[in-house]
Amino acid sequence: MTDRAATLAAFALALMAIGWRAAAEPARLDIIPKPQSVTIGAGSPVWLRPGARIGVAHGDRAALADARWLADLAKRSRGLTLTPTVGTGAILFRRVPGPTTGEAYRLEVGRGRVVISAASDRGLVWGLASLWQLMTAQPGRGAVRLDPLVINDAPRFAWRGLMLDSARHMQSPTFILNTLDWMALHKLNVLHWHLTDDQGWRIPIEGYPRLTTVGAWRIPAGFGRPAPYGGFYTRAEIRQIVAHAQARGITIVPEIEMPGHALSALLAYPALSAAPPPPSSMQSDWGLIPAAYGVDEPVFSFLNHVLNQVMDLFPGRFVHIGGDEVPLDLWKNSPAVQARMKALGIANEAALQNWFIQRIDHILEARGRRLIGWEEIFQGGPLPRSAAITSWQGAASAVAAAEAGHDVVLAIAPIFYFDNRQGDGVSEPPGRGAVVSLKDVYALDPDQPPLAAGAPGFTDADRAHLLGVQGALWTEHVRGDERAARMLWPREAAVAEAGWTPQAERDWPDFLARVPAELDRFAALGLEEDRAAVSPEPPPPPPNLRASQQLTLCPAGLPLNLEGQPTATGRRPVVLVNIMNPCTTWPGVDLAGVTGVKLTLAAMPYNFQLGPDEAHVVHRPSDAPGGQIEVRLDDCDKGERLAVLPLPAPQAEIHLQAATPARTGSHSLCFVYANGEKLDPLWAVETVELIRSGAHG
Repeated sequence: MTDRAATLAAFALALMAIGWRAAAEPARLDIIPKPQSVTIGAGSPVWLRPGARIGVAHGDRAALADARWLADLAKRSRGLTLTPTVGTGAILFRRVPGPTTGEAYRLEVGRGRVVISAASDRGLVWGLASLWQLMTAQPGRGAVRLDPLVINDAPRFAWRGLMLDSARHMQSPTFILNTLDWMALHKLNVLHWHLTDDQGWRIPIEGYPRLTTVGAWRIPAGFGRPAPYGGFYTRAEIRQIVAHAQARGITIVPEIEMPGHALSALLAYPALSAAPPPPSSMQSDWGLIPAAYGVDEPVFSFLNHVLNQVMDLFPGRFVHIGGDEVPLDLWKNSPAVQARMKALGIANEAALQNWFIQRIDHILEARGRRLIGWEEIFQGGPLPRSAAITSWQGAASAVAAAEAGHDVVLAIAPIFYFDNRQGDGVSEPPGRGAVVSLKDVYALDPDQPPLAAGAPGFTDADRAHLLGVQGALWTEHVRGDERAARMLWPREAAVAEAGWTPQAERDWPDFLARVPAELDRFAALGLEEDRAAVSPEPPPPPPNLRASQQLTLCPAGLPLNLEGQPTATGRRPVVLVNIMNPCTTWPGVDLAGVTGVKLTLAAMPYNFQLGPDEAHVVHRPSDAPGGQIEVRLDDCDKGERLAVLPLPAPQAEIHLQAATPARTGSHSLCFVYANGEKLDPLWAVETVELIRSGAHG
């Protein structure tokens, strides 16, 4: 051997050693969720080259479909052509004895091939997901080398879900199908599909055509003449989505809201309402809408018809019936409802809600289905043990329900509510104003969720009723497929790991190290996740300019990152605003040389139904008939008023400028919206620029 050849051989051996050491650290395998057990295998690496076969047993149609999906994934993400076939191959899908309902799988790489073994269809899909992630752990195209290893894996919880609100803003059928793929590749197995609410009814029901001709459409709140917004999924589209979910190991749990959150249905069929429905304009409001079903027999005849058609379309065991935020005062003030309560001998409206839920439970139980609802269904009295709850207001409800023998799913707000911003950057999509970071989501341990000080947690017996976890994307302020994807991912990947990986194996720095590969591999499939979730801190803003997201909202209220009306160029401003206390501050401003301010403002409809919280909205007196923006020093209500900018008629965006008196030192500047007792329209600061003189310009 020549010296040059010897050097090259030594270099190659060194590279192999480096690769072996990397492979010998199972915690650093770029797989999300992290597998339960990884053992480093023996022998040489396995190369998957173009044309390599994926073998399945004769007659195993599910495995053949999985093989075709894996081939499609390899082609799209690496440009690698794999060939599904009946028989043997470099990759084998193999059935092994075991529980048919189990989700366990075994993935072996070595001896010249890759073998995925499982007893169930789901197990094969989860093994496929891990293999694809191994194949895409490093960037590149074409052939891929896999180091020998053995993965033995099974989930921590049976329910690993994602709740998608399609009632407020509707996603395309293509997006739903893609979401099912993205879920399966994270080993998520439940799509909780929120199909009806006050703002829209998205599922056709034969015999009740107005649910989709009327209830599926609304006129958005806004200036001018907004075009109708809405739509619904056809029965054919729903069947396609359900079939695709089944092929990906996912159960769809449809949600039909009742007895509240029902305005879209009640506008279509007012006779079903407990009281005359609110005007149709309220269908474009967000919050606590004062509308609910009545409790007479025609209502249950309608709901029986609806739920039976829903069960015809969705074969899963669970049906979600909502049950949250019921406006019980509406029932209290309804003579018809009160007469019905008296005839039934029901003492109060909370007990009536319990009676209502039990009636619905009978409808579902007759078809062998199980009722699940938001935690409020558990508050009016005892329910059949088969009823399950989705805990959202805090873990205390989950503990109480589990103690009473009910199965529970944790979807706790705000940690698992992904309409909250992932970060505080200017480019974050619209949504709620609070920041729920990727780290915040990952930190929640479902076995020990946050509780009030001194409150009892889950006992070992209670944990037997903990079905699992799910993230939730509410879409009041999330318009369009692209934004929905960014709000969900990668936070839903953290939920996937919480639901799959044993707590002892979960580690934030390790998870964070695996996220870059996550972002790249899914981008190849068309999923653009919010990279700001893991990106370095953004550069500091210019000294004299701030966007609303870089300012500080006044306290005591409801922060929202709202999308404004379209401007002349079609752009929609996105502003961070407190809708209950509309003022914002720029702290620590050096006022030396500041001679004025330039403001960019956006006007939006004040379409919020706040219920009892309406009494806490802060109103400030105005000198101008259309309201005004005040610039105050230090204190937003009592501070010196440096400038007053009267507001014009509502517009999508305006630019205003005002001189300010000379001041020195470091102070807070407060920008206050004042409009007397009226906040419609809601004017919000999009940007603030300081005007400086002389050397400070």
